[in-house]
Amino acid sequence: MLKKFQAIYIEISNELKTSYHISEYLYEQASGSLYKGTHILTGQSVLLYHLSFESSKCDFARWEDVFKLTIAELKSIPSAYLVEVIDYFINENGPYIVMKNYDITPLRQLYPNAMGISELRQFVVESLNALEDIHKLDHIHGGISPESFIVSPNSNGSHRYKIIDLFIKELVPFLNGWLVSSYIPSHPALLPAEFFEGGLIDQRSDIYTLGQTFYYMVLGGHPFVELDHEEIYSRHKNHSIYELKAILADFPEDLSDLIEYMTQADPADRPQSIQQLRENSNFFTQLQISTA
Repeated sequence: MLKKFQAIYIEISNELKTSYHISEYLYEQASGSLYKGTHILTGQSVLLYHLSFESSKCDFARWEDVFKLTIAELKSIPSAYLVEVIDYFINENGPYIVMKNYDITPLRQLYPNAMGISELRQFVVESLNALEDIHKLDHIHGGISPESFIVSPNSNGSHRYKIIDLFIKELVPFLNGWLVSSYIPSHPALLPAEFFEGGLIDQRSDIYTLGQTFYYMVLGGHPFVELDHEEIYSRHKNHSIYELKAILADFPEDLSDLIEYMTQADPADRPQSIQQLRENSNFFTQLQISTA
């Protein structure tokens, strides 16, 4: 891991030397580490996302082409629910994505225990909006987890939830040799069976991992976290997990049913898209009634 206070020097197109300075380590997850930093020449505050990097397993020239094209696309995304990408650089420590600075707290730091129902409802709506924005671009996230989200305050006292680790399916597998066994983008407790099987990873996989993320935030943890990979795979494959309304007597049925729908073992039984989830979930019917 990088030291918390370190200047990172990069070459820019006009061959002048400039740099970003890491001022604060925020947290680390399987796909990378997040830092706060500043541009030394301009003083601009930024977020720096350092992607996990295994150069020995990487066709670097091929990966760098994909990385640059992906960053160019990320810079053009107009979404209130995704972080704003400014730039990138690659140095001896690997690749970094430079993002707009926000007054943020990582989701798990803000809610170290179970998330309240009102906060959960807002999180469900905004995180689904974020995932839909990714899918509209014909991309897959590839490993949503609680660590995928940062939280920033709104002026009215509520929160805005944003996805921080964008497009890791495109970026991290290249770095890890495209091997499922070495590409675990979030805790395996949250991953659908198709990840362990090397099967097709698509929108339905994202919907599954987001549903398991909701499950995690409801309980302040996940019942599969302490299991080994083989047992985790078996539990996901056989859908061996209790519905929330069965273990929490006062848990809202519409939320429980939403999460149950999102986390079906067979991808064919899950929502095929966020739009289908909206159309077939009582959660969104109740939401429309409450906001009417």
